[in-house]
Amino acid sequence: MKKIELISNFKSRAYQQSVFANSLNKNSLVILPTGLGKTVIAIMLCVYYFNQTNKKILFLAPTKPLVEQQENSFKSFFKNADEFNFKVLTGLVSPNKRELFYEENDFIFSTPQLIENDLVNGIINPKDFGLVIIDEAHRATGNYAYCFIAEEFDKKGAKILALTASPGTSKEEIQNVIENLKIENIEVKKYSDSDVKPYVKDTKIDYIKLDLSDEFKKIKKGLELAYFKRLEFLKNLGFFKGKNIKQISKRDLLAFSAELRKMISGGDAQEEIWKAISISAGLMKLQYGMELFESQEVSAAHTYFYNFFRTGGDNSKAVQELIIDVDFRDAFDRISSLKEKGILHPKLIKLKEMINKEFLTYGKDMRIIIFNQYRESAIKIVSELSKIKELRPAIFVGQSKKGDLKMSQKEQKEVLEKFREGEYNILVSTSVGEEGLDIPKVDLVVFYEPVPSAIRTIQRVGRTGRFKEGRAYILMTNDTRDIVTRHVASAKERRMYKVLDEIRNNSIFEKKNEDGGDGLNKYINKEAIGSNENRVSINRENKILPENNSQEDSKNDNYNFTYEDKYLVYVDNRENNDLIKELYKINEIDVKAKKLEVGDIIISEKIAIERKAKSDFVNSILDKRLFPQLIDLAKNFQRPVLILEGEENIYSIRNIHPNVIRATLSSIAVDLRIPIIFTNNLADTAQMVLSILKRANREKKEISLVSEKRAFSEDEEIEKFVSSIPKINVVNAKGLLKHFSSIKKLIGASKEELQSCSGIGKKRAEFLYNFFRREYNN
Repeated sequence: MKKIELISNFKSRAYQQSVFANSLNKNSLVILPTGLGKTVIAIMLCVYYFNQTNKKILFLAPTKPLVEQQENSFKSFFKNADEFNFKVLTGLVSPNKRELFYEENDFIFSTPQLIENDLVNGIINPKDFGLVIIDEAHRATGNYAYCFIAEEFDKKGAKILALTASPGTSKEEIQNVIENLKIENIEVKKYSDSDVKPYVKDTKIDYIKLDLSDEFKKIKKGLELAYFKRLEFLKNLGFFKGKNIKQISKRDLLAFSAELRKMISGGDAQEEIWKAISISAGLMKLQYGMELFESQEVSAAHTYFYNFFRTGGDNSKAVQELIIDVDFRDAFDRISSLKEKGILHPKLIKLKEMINKEFLTYGKDMRIIIFNQYRESAIKIVSELSKIKELRPAIFVGQSKKGDLKMSQKEQKEVLEKFREGEYNILVSTSVGEEGLDIPKVDLVVFYEPVPSAIRTIQRVGRTGRFKEGRAYILMTNDTRDIVTRHVASAKERRMYKVLDEIRNNSIFEKKNEDGGDGLNKYINKEAIGSNENRVSINRENKILPENNSQEDSKNDNYNFTYEDKYLVYVDNRENNDLIKELYKINEIDVKAKKLEVGDIIISEKIAIERKAKSDFVNSILDKRLFPQLIDLAKNFQRPVLILEGEENIYSIRNIHPNVIRATLSSIAVDLRIPIIFTNNLADTAQMVLSILKRANREKKEISLVSEKRAFSEDEEIEKFVSSIPKINVVNAKGLLKHFSSIKKLIGASKEELQSCSGIGKKRAEFLYNFFRREYNN
């Protein structure tokens, strides 16, 4: 039996030892502010569980750089690390190889999405693991992979250690994390605790308020005139009665837009309603651009607004009404003039001055992180700072697919290493730099703007003050959204610490919910609560135990239970993974996830299902994806089915006329003869799939999958091609081909010839004519 030996100079602090002792043999949530050594606690528990059971250890973190960082940390603490097998897994490794790696390695490090996929595909066996360590545990909400992983590993007896700087800012958020991660014990430590204080260096936070110049104020006023003019117009139409237009928030506008769509779906298609929808859409766009101008950088605001005027940019009706607004055009012209003259936002001017002074005062060995949540602003900051001698800034962003600026995980790792070694002395980072990255020495953290999140604020500030007194600057522009955001963040932080204090005092568990329920009290095992003020023990009594059985015996009985017969179903592995998880939970279903050529779910040789969330269904009407998918389904399976999922009103999802949706639904049911089933949510869809399976598979048998799409006839292939053209559906395609007999003749037709075809009006004919002659400019 292998035993882990820690390095001879391994040292743990008193509070770490306390947390370790209280977390033994319980699923534990450890709440420690950034920089207090959560990894050391994880190492101690890892050694305990491995040496006791020789079962594997699984470490999970949201990003690959963080995963790789933790693998290196674990190895560095083991004296006999060469006796064990460590493996970082990524999606680049094939499933067959991953299955082998799970068997061969003692310590697995991975992102949660990969483990979730391997669970539903039966590649990883939770029984082989003794401990699962979940980093950044506050993410365990909704359908995030941590929730499913915790449930499956807990069923098989693995213990869970969840780590976070803050699990949330409200009792409801914290309760959600506790339940999702199957937590039995909570450990809380704060910087102000007596056993923590000796190890903490203070961090001084300075709020730097700046005024806009007169020219900036003129532009701000112009944008506000355009903005409030539209709100006043809505008020004159009869909306927002009795409300001060200057107090209408972004949340109010979102709720208002949703209400308007409901009115339309209910048959209220008055002209005023459609007008109000367009105006509210323009207000949202205008508000976003105003935020960029007030709190970010001139170039970022200019790029956003310029897209309104650009051919091929945002040409919505809301934008078209904006660009003819005199106040908006004047403001945009002034922004363009500022950009041409190279005039910077007051924040950037102050930032350059401040950073230069820092290096002159403290020397070139300083390390600074500047946080900015807008990529275009981050690019401008790097560009401006690069002009100053001794400053070596680097940008650090995530892998977002939007825009041209993105960094692979390899590139992220290289930048961090160069920052660590001093090749770069300034890191200009978006939110990707907030979580858990091992940057050992940061002298100063700068917020280019305040963020309305207590967790993100704590994570940012936590980058400094680890080895000596830390410092943080938060830049704010007076009389802008920055000031409101700062107050929101401060209020959330105060509320978070109040909730954490309640956890420590157990009072959070004693209070009743508003509906009279027991709240978290139902989890309390009061006899197990010891004298340690930082410890809360929880007994998950929501598990129903048979009479005269212990909890452990019940666990074994329940989890070994299987049906004698299971219904086999194939689900496209590119489909929403949450659906696969819901099906996976149903004991009667044997789920196989694999790439399907046609459909999302195959029930039998005759039955296949196309599943769409209602929002995706409406979007697929607009982008012409819908009918080609459903035609494929109908031609390859005798009994195709369409499931539309979601509780929202399908007519209120987008600004699209209800008659268009009705016509689409009727065409699917009548022309394609595909039955349509509506479900409320994922769980309802999974149960509907089970119901269909039971009717279709009276006897258990293997499904013979369609290996590839059925070959289409030449006419069908031509129809499919033409129906993929924008503004052309299946019916239009057949009409055009009957009229012109070939694609060549169709493309060469004049506007008049196109218009003479049934179903093609003047506007559509003009669009097709121009579309066939449009040049590719990419």
